Amino acid sequence: MRIAYFNYLVTPDNPVGGSHLFLLRDLAARHQVTVFAVAFESPDHRIEWVKVPAPRRPLFLLFLVYQVMATLLFWLYCCRKRARFDVVHAVEGNVLFADVQSAHFCHTVYLRRHWNWRENLSLLGVCRWLDHWLHSLVETKAYRRARLVVVPSPGIAEEIRTLVKGVEGKLVVVPNPFDTNGLMRPAGWDRRLEREKLGLGSNEQVFCFVALGHFVRKGLPELLKALRGLDGENVRLLVVGGQRWAVRQLRQWAKREGVTDRVLFTGHVRDPRAFYWMSDAFVFPSKYEAFSKVCFEAAGAGLPVITTKVHGVRDAFEDGVSAIFVEPHAASILQGLKRFLAMTSEERSALAERGQAAVRQFTVERLLEEWRAVHLWLERSLGSMMAGAGAGRWRCQLVDRR
Repeated sequence: MRIAYFNYLVTPDNPVGGSHLFLLRDLAARHQVTVFAVAFESPDHRIEWVKVPAPRRPLFLLFLVYQVMATLLFWLYCCRKRARFDVVHAVEGNVLFADVQSAHFCHTVYLRRHWNWRENLSLLGVCRWLDHWLHSLVETKAYRRARLVVVPSPGIAEEIRTLVKGVEGKLVVVPNPFDTNGLMRPAGWDRRLEREKLGLGSNEQVFCFVALGHFVRKGLPELLKALRGLDGENVRLLVVGGQRWAVRQLRQWAKREGVTDRVLFTGHVRDPRAFYWMSDAFVFPSKYEAFSKVCFEAAGAGLPVITTKVHGVRDAFEDGVSAIFVEPHAASILQGLKRFLAMTSEERSALAERGQAAVRQFTVERLLEEWRAVHLWLERSLGSMMAGAGAGRWRCQLVDRR
């Protein structure tokens, strides 16, 4: 098959694009793949890249320009090369004519249930709202037109099923993958030495928070408030991620809460594994996620996880058994941090081991196996509408595991 793939950033440090690099490498071994992207780090020389000119910031402008330019370049490509693609794969409605839409966020539901203007009264907040709002205008149409809608968790599948009439028979759950073996701390890696490089003492309790951006949604302001309640504890917080302009704002948040000396900001990093390995626990009190890949990575790296019951997380972890669940507000986060600090080393190790065991199923091999089945179905059903027993095989099983 000839497959066209549409996504802004298909790079290892992008949560969605990084996951799909595994998929694209596998597809390239069996199909002819063309990627339409602003940035692309190809995992296979056989993949053709059509560069889409678009600004990366602000996100709402990226969305608008990409919609127009990617669509134009696609049709120019088809005309110039007299090519016809059998399958068009897009992410979150970034083009409307895709056969397969990968949904890693439900923007309409997020704006209705979780958006808070009091937390986002800034130019950045307005820009983020515009991005979500623009996505919300097209996602219903994009998912209704698609032949399949692939989502990473049952929770977001339920949101889309409720939002879009007639989409239920198209929904497929394929969890995001990560390299479980690559997350293990290498033999001989000196944890004390690496901590000393950052000024972290061997007797300090180090909590780690990792995010590419969207720090308000992911609960960092509430976490900083909670940290203020640990004045009597020898605790530090590592905040991993954020561009320079974002880190300046994060430092202001820490100063406002009076915890500047207890927070270390690393800025953007392409590979956060070393920060997992040098920490004592991972904290991620997000208000909304489709899968929360960083929680799975932290657990896979052997860290106890303190997080909220967001999509994906609530399906894999159990409170007090494989993770500590909190609510996305400062009082509950503080209680969760204290709960962890009160644990013995044996209890922490057991929590980490059970969390690590819980995420071992989310492997690259599982992703590829399930995506191969999806593309096999598409290959067999080219030229026909999805109906009957063929579609039934791929109906999403919406199981609430809470």
